[in-house]
Amino acid sequence: MLKSDPVKAEKLFPEPNHSEANSGENSGINNSYLSYRKFTPSISFNPEDMPEDSNDPIGIIFLGGFMSDMEGSKAVFLEKFCMERNVPFIRFDYSGHGSSSGDFCEGNISQWLLDSLEIFDKISDGKQIVIGSSMGSWLMLLLALERSRRIHSLISIACAADFTEDLIWKKMSEENKEKLLAGEIVDLLGDCSPEEGEDHMPYPITKQLIDDGRNNMLLDKDVINIKCPVRLLHGMRDIDVPYEISIEVAKKIESDDVKVSLLKNSDHRMSSEECLTFLAKNIEELLAI
Repeated sequence: MLKSDPVKAEKLFPEPNHSEANSGENSGINNSYLSYRKFTPSISFNPEDMPEDSNDPIGIIFLGGFMSDMEGSKAVFLEKFCMERNVPFIRFDYSGHGSSSGDFCEGNISQWLLDSLEIFDKISDGKQIVIGSSMGSWLMLLLALERSRRIHSLISIACAADFTEDLIWKKMSEENKEKLLAGEIVDLLGDCSPEEGEDHMPYPITKQLIDDGRNNMLLDKDVINIKCPVRLLHGMRDIDVPYEISIEVAKKIESDDVKVSLLKNSDHRMSSEECLTFLAKNIEELLAI
């Protein structure tokens, strides 16, 4: 059920059976909702520009990072990029993020994947290029495994697959691990530089986030069964998420059409003009496939 231009800013209210919380109660109850923005081109498309097996133009969906929202620089850039080229585009906030409902500390990878699937299934049409940033790249891969028939291609920005285990739990002090195991919330300070006008914000980490992450890990698999074109972009000055993770993901993806691009002077955010221009180039190449 949807609540109420070419760009629509709306809310998606998941059905009662959208997912079940640990308490057994349906998360679709109590007016929970996902906020999203959707650009729908206002003019018709040339059928010759469309995939042979689809009546819809290729669209783009952006999956943001951990504690980010759809007003970030990459999300806004992508919407502008798509509007200028008349490409359908969706950006949204996971539950507990941005303007969506929910408590961030109750969220986890499984829930945010369900949120992504909800948007993908109910708001998008036809084949999609899914672009994920940081945690969004992990969710992008998981989504592609669930909805392979409607995935045109994937673009990862600073892939943070399995970050809850490899970048948080394994690097956490014993003192903080004990706090988590005792049911406390541990605030960790990220290392990436804040955008202009922002302050460093602590990341609240819960035991259930870590536990749930272990149920969604990909790098412990021999093969990631994704067969579409994949582009992995990563900054070599990323001090939050090592670029080696993108290389490892590329090795495990089954598709032969996988490219890793390392930007020597870019950090984790990859929001500089150079990075955004390079992102746009990759999108244009995939749209031409």
